Amino acid sequence: ALTYNGDIFKTGRVRVSLTPNPFTRGKPFRQTLDLPTGSILIEADDVSLRIWADATRPVYHVQVDSPEEITVQATSDLWERIDGCPHNKTKEPIDPPTQDVRLERNGGILWYFAVGDRSVYPTELAFYDVEHMASEYPDPYRFNTFGNLIESPDLQLRDGALRGTGKTFDLRIHALCAQEPEIEKWIERLEGQAGRPMDVAADWQAHCSWWSAFWNRSWITVADSSLPTEQQGQLSHAGYARQREVIDGGALVAQSYNVFRYIMACQSRGRIQAKFNGGLFTLPLRYGGKPKNRVVREENGVWMGHEDDRAWARRFTFQNQRLLYWPLLMSGDGDLMKPFFDYYWNLLPVRGAITKAW
Repeated sequence: ALTYNGDIFKTGRVRVSLTPNPFTRGKPFRQTLDLPTGSILIEADDVSLRIWADATRPVYHVQVDSPEEITVQATSDLWERIDGCPHNKTKEPIDPPTQDVRLERNGGILWYFAVGDRSVYPTELAFYDVEHMASEYPDPYRFNTFGNLIESPDLQLRDGALRGTGKTFDLRIHALCAQEPEIEKWIERLEGQAGRPMDVAADWQAHCSWWSAFWNRSWITVADSSLPTEQQGQLSHAGYARQREVIDGGALVAQSYNVFRYIMACQSRGRIQAKFNGGLFTLPLRYGGKPKNRVVREENGVWMGHEDDRAWARRFTFQNQRLLYWPLLMSGDGDLMKPFFDYYWNLLPVRGAITKAW
């Protein structure tokens, strides 16, 4: 989801509400990152939700299962976009939009952020004295559009949200990032993508098969055998106010390795390599005080970063990128390394021209 300035934004956010609310204080709650199936399982007061990004097609599923009838509501949850890197001084030719465009059509909710006819790319080529490379090396930002479409066979569009009452639901979130000058064509492409026939049970099996093969390539399972049996493999959770209490250091190494591979698998099969500074999984940063040159907001006396903000901004610094990708050689994840190698291979012509010019 590249902006005109090369920053990576999030494609969007969806807000799901359940009535009656199973997440009220005092009721049982458990959330699990289920690594074997590449999904998140949430259990609250006998209601279960499974969230998974299909490994074989660009759609997210939010599946709700309740023993009693429950009302589900889902809608887009937009925020004001920032102007990318706070140090950027090249707002050419005009300032970018600050808000996604939201549409309700064909029983679904669709929204998108369109970069439009703007790009910092020509300015950067001029800075490096290689304006002539523009025709040989396509602009990666101009007319880029990214967004989502939410729909469900179990919900109907009413009053700005998808709503329905029952015991089981499958909410589907379709995503698309593409450089398309005509917005209507981009919309038609996303709607066509969402309209393809779907067998969710078969898709789930194919999804689980992909993850099973992935985990079968490399894993670490280790515990500290010097500890009592009941303490082996035990790890506490982290929180804002405290760090993790680690009893079993071996189990921490194993968990860190496996979660790292999971995160890389989630974001290393696209056109762009994963970024060292959070990849796609950035969160609003918490600051001790109001920082200079950052887009921040105050929440309950705490200064928070922005949904699209990231430290060190848009750069792909190789000295840091290598730390993500060299380990994948040992783990046998050659398929995940393709966008990493492609990135530098595709840059060779323009970098050669820059070297020659300088």
